[in-house]
Amino acid sequence: MTIEKMNQIRQEYGLTYAHIAEQTGIPVSTVQKVLGNITRRPRRGTVEALTDFFLAYALREADPSPVAPIPASGGTVRESSFSYESALPLPAADSSGNSGKSHAGTAPASPEHRYTLEDFYALPEREGIRTELIDGRFYEMTAPATVHQLILSRMFLLFEACVDRHQQNCIVMLAPADVQLDNDEYTMVEPDLYILCDRGRLRKDRLLGAPDFVLEILSPSTKTKDMSVKTRKYRAAGVREYWMIDPDLKVILQYIFAEDEEVRIYGFHDDIPLYISEGLCTIHFEEVWQKVRFLYEE
Repeated sequence: MTIEKMNQIRQEYGLTYAHIAEQTGIPVSTVQKVLGNITRRPRRGTVEALTDFFLAYALREADPSPVAPIPASGGTVRESSFSYESALPLPAADSSGNSGKSHAGTAPASPEHRYTLEDFYALPEREGIRTELIDGRFYEMTAPATVHQLILSRMFLLFEACVDRHQQNCIVMLAPADVQLDNDEYTMVEPDLYILCDRGRLRKDRLLGAPDFVLEILSPSTKTKDMSVKTRKYRAAGVREYWMIDPDLKVILQYIFAEDEEVRIYGFHDDIPLYISEGLCTIHFEEVWQKVRFLYEE
């Protein structure tokens, strides 16, 4: 994460140098010098601790629900005095299957009534507006931004090349593509991209059940849903691996639900192993970055 991005988060949430110093264990004077660009070559440990703090703070503000700790980039926990508690939303579902929170963009759904696929298919088609049904609630999906589409198209090409190169029996699908995640009447989601290795569950109009891999690209309007509601749903449904790409923070969050529930964090210049490929595929995200970096230089 750049110093510019750290300062952007600091200003957005009104964070003081004293608060940052208290949370990271870095002296206030050092925090001021680094964030003020006075120290041109700060120590690596200082930069890593500040990166951890600002990344975790930004993610926590998206949804402050309790969750397991975040490991640092590449899955290795770095030494730091900063506590990662409640850093990334992965709320546990209650007995009704809902998180108990209200979410922007959802239609009201009382315990007595939940919307079904019949209601989903009865929705009028509105140009530029797509809708997901999750646990009987409707969620509107706004039109994706340019950077979203460029990242997504490049990711599709990289995953497709991997499948073809290793002659795997998997299928890479792009949105819009309906996924009847729980095989019930109350959920129909539309991931940005998914990989399926069991073709027998794919129908002409939808996928029945969970794909092996899901990718979502976060945006301000969908971040809370993707990082809490859909993360919980994907995990419970049997998705083996889940990636979230945050174009603003320039990070990739990787869950490997097949092994654990901790998140691995990578940057836009990192190489990311695709877990479901069993060592055959690694995504060189630098290739994606080179395709979209011009949008960040305007």
